[in-house]
Amino acid sequence: MRWIHARSFQATVGAALLLFCTLLLCVADPERQLAVYTPQTTYSVSVQERQGQLYVSLLALLEPLGSASLNAKGKDWKLQFNDTDAVFTDGSDKAKIHGKQTDLGGKVLAENNLLMVPLSSSFPILSALLRKSVELHLGGRRLFIDMPPRTLRPS
Repeated sequence: MRWIHARSFQATVGAALLLFCTLLLCVADPERQLAVYTPQTTYSVSVQERQGQLYVSLLALLEPLGSASLNAKGKDWKLQFNDTDAVFTDGSDKAKIHGKQTDLGGKVLAENNLLMVPLSSSFPILSALLRKSVELHLGGRRLFIDMPPRTLRPS
């Protein structure tokens, strides 16, 4: 009868260990995050791979920085960010921000009611929308907005 209790204990420990490992795997992978630094706040945005390139949600990137809304009409997505309008087109590698065409370096993707932009395009998008200095360290997946040069760290 004693061996039954030992097996029960081993099964419980095994189940607990399996649950712990599962929880560890569910935690966001820091390699799949973009860290954004501003003088006022720091936040991170999930990075996803699409078509062999890294992408971020446009709204997730912008919402911590101000008032942002997106409205879709066909393939065109109109962004209102603070007092600025921009138009992104699903499948296009260009956007119109402040009435000027901006090269994104990759195609815009619309999926599941989200507008995804290439990670590398976060620099030109934020520079055009914010009209502030923006520095992207792609290798370290860090983005610095309006930060004094002495606080920047190389990737």
